[in-house]
Amino acid sequence: DNSFGGGVENKLHKLRAVALTNVEVIVVEAVDFRRINLLNVPQMSTDEKFELLKEVPLFKKWEHYRLYRLAFSVEQLNVSAGHPITRQGETTHRLVIITEGT
Repeated sequence: DNSFGGGVENKLHKLRAVALTNVEVIVVEAVDFRRINLLNVPQMSTDEKFELLKEVPLFKKWEHYRLYRLAFSVEQLNVSAGHPITRQGETTHRLVIITEGT
């Protein structure tokens, strides 16, 4: 089952959990779970990202060690057709580079 929590995603708003003692938790957002779980697209290696970034005009003059560090930290996302990447007028703190598709 590819749904978050094995099918309880739509029921999450009704659930309430109360810590009886001090606890430490790890939180996985449903949107992240779906994005990672539903993608059967192979992820690019850091070397592949590095080679791709070398071709972007903005990074042409960057030293290779800086560009490789960037390649290591960038996140590859696969966006389905029809889903917005950004919205007009939206403030973002991301640089989006379309590597495949239109």
